[in-house]
Amino acid sequence: MDLKTYQEMWHKLFDFSSPTPDDPALKLYQKFVQHHYSNILRKVYSRIDHYFSDFDWKTHTALYYKDYPPGSYELNHLAERFPDYLKSNNTVPIEIAELADYEWTEFSVDLSEADETAAIKNLRHGEVVMNPTIKMIQQSHDIAAWVQANDLKEDQNNKPTQSVSVKNNLLAVVRDHRNDTVVFSNLNAIASIVIAAAGYESKTKDRLRALSLQTLAQLNLGDLPIDENVLQLEFDRTFEFLVNQKILLEPNDS
Repeated sequence: MDLKTYQEMWHKLFDFSSPTPDDPALKLYQKFVQHHYSNILRKVYSRIDHYFSDFDWKTHTALYYKDYPPGSYELNHLAERFPDYLKSNNTVPIEIAELADYEWTEFSVDLSEADETAAIKNLRHGEVVMNPTIKMIQQSHDIAAWVQANDLKEDQNNKPTQSVSVKNNLLAVVRDHRNDTVVFSNLNAIASIVIAAAGYESKTKDRLRALSLQTLAQLNLGDLPIDENVLQLEFDRTFEFLVNQKILLEPNDS
């Protein structure tokens, strides 16, 4: 048997649309593999599994692996494109697709191999650096607030609500290595500009202020103040927010 034929034979075992093999050993292995493929989705997207009890996992699992064949057989990576699949399927409510986007972002940031300690190791006093675990997601529903409210109700043994408010928001997601938690932060226009100005190289607060105000001055944003003193005050507030949310890291964050 040549290599291509051998690979195709094994690929069929991972394909949910493939017929069940006649060989008892292969049949058992196919069932075993597909069970793990299904389980990893329900593990990563546990809030969908918990809060949306009528979600058809069997159908969507089969369609997902058919439309988005795995690029890696490492279990954690199998679930990576599930939000893309849900967004492309017009039978799936957008809030479920965005919840999946939220959960994958939370999962991947939590397991990120980026080293926050190394990022701040050589920072000098007065310098900050971008948290290397950061991911940004744009959503049309306030999923972050909905998750926080429902998770809190779960802790209090209250019945969760499935009502998700419509709200355009840009989220920055980072890991706080001091307590190993994932932090979601809603960003306004100024915060997104400061993050863009920060980049991934260390900068002093004064340098970051100059870069941010330069960008703000070049933009025509009607909802932002145009008085320079007010802009500087807004920058200072935003800078403090980004530091408190561990989006920007300081030397004492080690």
